[in-house]
Amino acid sequence: MKRRSTTLALLGLLPLCPWLTAQDSPERYGEAMTAHAEAATVVEPTKLDVPMPPKGAFDAAPPKHGMPAVPLGPRSYDPDPGAESFVDGTVQKPNAATVQVYRNSTVKPSGASTSNVGEPSTVKMIGGTTILQTGNWYAARSTNNGSSWSYVNPYTRLPSIDGGFCCDQVCTDHERQGFSAWLLQYSYSSSTQKGSIRIAIGVGDSRTGNPNHYYTFNPQNVGFPSQTWFDFPHISASSVYLFVALNVFNASSSYVGSVVMRLPASNLKAGSSFSYNYIRSDSAAPANRRFFAPRFANGYYGPATMYFAAHVNNTTLRTFTWADNSSGFSYRDKTIGTWYTGRTASPGPDNRDWLGRTDNRIQGGWQTANEIGFSWTSNKGGSFGRMFTRMVTFDTSWNVTRERSIWNNSYAWAYQSVSVSSVGHLAGSIMVGGSTVYPGTVGWIIDDYDCNGFDNAWVVGGNSGPDSGRGGDYLWSQYINGNKWIVTGMAQVGGSGNGNSQPHNAEIGRTSVAFPTVYTLTLNSSPVQGAGFSMNQGDYECRQNGTTQTTRRFRSGTAVSVTANSTLGSRTFQRWYIGSTAQPIGQRTISVTMSSSQTIRAQYGKYFTPSFTSTGTGCPTSGGTPTMSASGTPELGAKVTYGLRGAPRISPALMTLGFSNTVWGAFRLPLLLPGTTCYIRCEPLVTWGVATDANGTANFTLPLETNPTFLGLKFYTQYWPIEVSPRIAIKTSNMITTTVGGWDLR
Repeated sequence: MKRRSTTLALLGLLPLCPWLTAQDSPERYGEAMTAHAEAATVVEPTKLDVPMPPKGAFDAAPPKHGMPAVPLGPRSYDPDPGAESFVDGTVQKPNAATVQVYRNSTVKPSGASTSNVGEPSTVKMIGGTTILQTGNWYAARSTNNGSSWSYVNPYTRLPSIDGGFCCDQVCTDHERQGFSAWLLQYSYSSSTQKGSIRIAIGVGDSRTGNPNHYYTFNPQNVGFPSQTWFDFPHISASSVYLFVALNVFNASSSYVGSVVMRLPASNLKAGSSFSYNYIRSDSAAPANRRFFAPRFANGYYGPATMYFAAHVNNTTLRTFTWADNSSGFSYRDKTIGTWYTGRTASPGPDNRDWLGRTDNRIQGGWQTANEIGFSWTSNKGGSFGRMFTRMVTFDTSWNVTRERSIWNNSYAWAYQSVSVSSVGHLAGSIMVGGSTVYPGTVGWIIDDYDCNGFDNAWVVGGNSGPDSGRGGDYLWSQYINGNKWIVTGMAQVGGSGNGNSQPHNAEIGRTSVAFPTVYTLTLNSSPVQGAGFSMNQGDYECRQNGTTQTTRRFRSGTAVSVTANSTLGSRTFQRWYIGSTAQPIGQRTISVTMSSSQTIRAQYGKYFTPSFTSTGTGCPTSGGTPTMSASGTPELGAKVTYGLRGAPRISPALMTLGFSNTVWGAFRLPLLLPGTTCYIRCEPLVTWGVATDANGTANFTLPLETNPTFLGLKFYTQYWPIEVSPRIAIKTSNMITTTVGGWDLR
């Protein structure tokens, strides 16, 4: 058997050719830096009589503080624009009535000064009745679930620092720890040479907007030089941290960097001192680690990993992963569909623009158990005649699973907020305006009821545009419970000035909480992932086609047909498995009914075609001409039978097998036996004895091994019938060449 062993050894040296999937960029890793925060300062009662700054001072500031524009990237691809999104009530749309505005408050208590650059942010502790709303240039608090509001003066609620309270505010809750966080931004001071932020902590529902204590941070705490200040804050919660993102500008309002800080939530709640980690992006950071205006992916109930992202250019998104249990983080660049930088006016009926401050920074982010997503405002271009909102969704392996656009060629959509429910539904608020639509805000929902739609309802509609040509800069939303969210909105009502800005705080949801039961279909492939597939219908997130490994979610009772691609790199589709049950070989389409969560697996391999080939003829015997035949399929693990007929009756015969049909020791094959017409056509490396019956026939069954190294192997067989009368003589049959086939599933 030496030659067979040599053959198998050589087979083992054949190179493997795995299917390689192109990556946008490799995952890279980095270590965060560490800083220290002193114990919090306890909030003391303060007076409430500091006026807001004059409107002219605000408008004279450099627009957006000299922010860098998002550069153009290499042209990628144009995502399917999908259907236009309509403002419900402006154009009739199916399912519009399923979005309910349960409560809707104008947040303008006595003493509050508003701006048409509203930036409304809100927070409510889950299960509570106290709500805080902040904006330019006010804060307001409700203790009766939004029925009435009292003014909270952000200029004096905390002691002044640097150049005094400025403008930007954001707030959130840390549901796991039971506190609210209210971030206030302070102006740059030439005396202190910095502009700080403060984070005020209110423990429990009753202290929302009425903080127990606060912390102060400035750019120098995280490695930036003096004469710098913070701007454009964002805030979000993970399971054990509070995350804060900020841009940093110098005294000339030129952008110098950004930072993401991770603050321990338990210390924030207790008011104690702590060390914290941060990631800084500036000219000293590696170029492939830099980010500008990062945005967090909000999750339900404080997820264990925080994701955030920022634009590299208009076709590349830089995504970051920072797990709570790690001081390090990872990041990668992902190619996304082309969108359009810059901004274009979209005036309403009075020809007043509301997009003069619009830029392309990411403004919405979310995460569920199965996806991570981000959204931002794009300029018009391509199929889009107005500015629109782009949403991109990734699976947890950072494959793009969907890119949808919220657009209408009659009016623009901008400044989207988004938050996610306990079952992965999305909702938020978004501003809309242009042509016949005065700029205002709608609350929207994307969920199991209508994944292709963008169901929405007015939170506040306006009857004027702003006199400054400015609106925004951001909105806010927070999931509450069941099918309900709190959202903020704004519009101009009764005039175009700052005083006519109408901030709103609303609670939206579906008219029914009886959502259908949803089950998960997990799609795998072996021996490697990355097999393509298509479905007869989209799941509740409208995801229809994709590659393994991934999950899709369907309503209970849905019959889903899945078709696997015929190839996976150099491999060929073999069969599906539903759970552990093998389906017929070659059946690329299967159907499963979603009565429970299920896993299906597409098996791929390399198929070697099995065959039998006959060579030559036998030499005459007393029973006729001996002929060898083969039956069965010579695949791994199968049994094949070699038959003999035309041999001497009731006589012995040898069944021979070898791996060569050209040489046998010192002899060259085929070898003619002297004085006969009989040829030995293969080496008799292995022989078995058989006996013919009264008809001169015999059979020999040979089991084939399951070892995949035998695939493609050829071996040769021949019968040697033995004539015993009138004298002993060896006769020969034809030769059968057997090629071993079957599936190589490695």
